[in-house]
Amino acid sequence: MQAMADPSAITLPQKLANYGMVASAGAGLIASIKSQNFADGGFVSGAGTGRSDDIFANLSNGEFIATSKATERYRPEVAAMSRGTYIGENNKPNIIKR
Repeated sequence: MQAMADPSAITLPQKLANYGMVASAGAGLIASIKSQNFADGGFVSGAGTGRSDDIFANLSNGEFIATSKATERYRPEVAAMSRGTYIGENNKPNIIKR
């Protein structure tokens, strides 16, 4: 308790040991975070709701994330796009401008 009231009451080696324990605990927490990988695309499922951002994911430059609402409505088309098999209408993507 003395160290809380007077930080100079602990020695430098004690401070370094404390910093090491804190860093180790932080590294353990970071290591426990599980993320999902979607390099080849795919449907995401797990904790949370359609807008809660509770799932960690590894993403790559140039990828696009769709909302759960859009995915629910267009999942077959999005899956076909990821596979490279989506043609759309008249061999062109059928895009509705709003």
